Amino acid sequence: MKGTWPAVVFFSIAALGPVVVSDPFLLDGLILILLWGATAAAWNVAGGYAGQVSLGHAAFFGLGAYSAALLGTRWGLSPWIGLLVGAALATAFGILIGFLSNRLRGPYFVLATIAFSQVLLIVASRWRGFTSGSEGIPVPFQPGFWTLGITDKRVWVAIVLALAIFLYLVELYLERSRRGYQLAAVREDEDAALSLGVPALRLKVAAIAASAALTAVAGALWAQYVGFVDPFYVFSVDLSVRFALAAILGGIGTALGPFIGAALILTETRAPVPGPHRARRQLPGQQRKQVGPVDPDVLSGQGELIRLVPHRPPVGEPELSRGVPCAHPPDLLANPEPLQHPQAVRRQRHPRAYLG
Repeated sequence: MKGTWPAVVFFSIAALGPVVVSDPFLLDGLILILLWGATAAAWNVAGGYAGQVSLGHAAFFGLGAYSAALLGTRWGLSPWIGLLVGAALATAFGILIGFLSNRLRGPYFVLATIAFSQVLLIVASRWRGFTSGSEGIPVPFQPGFWTLGITDKRVWVAIVLALAIFLYLVELYLERSRRGYQLAAVREDEDAALSLGVPALRLKVAAIAASAALTAVAGALWAQYVGFVDPFYVFSVDLSVRFALAAILGGIGTALGPFIGAALILTETRAPVPGPHRARRQLPGQQRKQVGPVDPDVLSGQGELIRLVPHRPPVGEPELSRGVPCAHPPDLLANPEPLQHPQAVRRQRHPRAYLG
């Protein structure tokens, strides 16, 4: 069709990626670009085409992730079933939010969506008996397509590519169909659209519900790919901002824009840093203040904790204003077991949570 050749080129390159590239790091980057692009495209259905800008879409993403993880860990159901359950829950919540926030526009609707995501964050992080609270849920790995226990990244590329193409076709439909034109009229001037007989409320609710369901599908696939669900990540406002930012950078209200924006963001955040600045780039959640030199073995969980203790110079020498590292402080001699960095302990418990 006319005007779709950029999308054909983009998705053709993505499809040929696993054929010409075998590096796991590059394939992982391709998977994340397609997955985050699909999530941004799902946000674009409501935020771009319907004009319902949301900064709480992480709520639907988290619903999909938790549905797939909980059904798999507690009842042994397939993540594909969890994906459908998550999409159904997100649709129900999307319809509810659409009706309740009908009269809210601009920043008030944005604040309402943020509040909804934070409510779900509190529930997921406090309900320890069901969601394991703030500890998160490690997704069990069971080999097979039905259980999404897939180690071959080429298969993951095919799965997320299918989702990305489906989202692109949905947005292409909204650009060229009667419903899409009606949504555009509601977005530009709702009062004028109502005067022409356009069902504004029904269209906005449908757009929010469809956007919520598609975001939940992406969240379920993300949980299975990463292997761990952390409530403070999947329900965070930062994640919602990432969805919106990708769509805005690539072109809000366009079919291919969210994928271009996701590619720009992922390329910048995952690009290798040359020279002495390499250590400055850290993954989310790894930023920690350090008050002095730390043994690298401590960060890897293989050595004893090293801390700064006051240096007492010999008599006659001036006092030093800074401490010196001591591998065996006196209060650690009574406890022979080595202390481990909390991040190292978490990596040992849930190693798959730190893929990509």
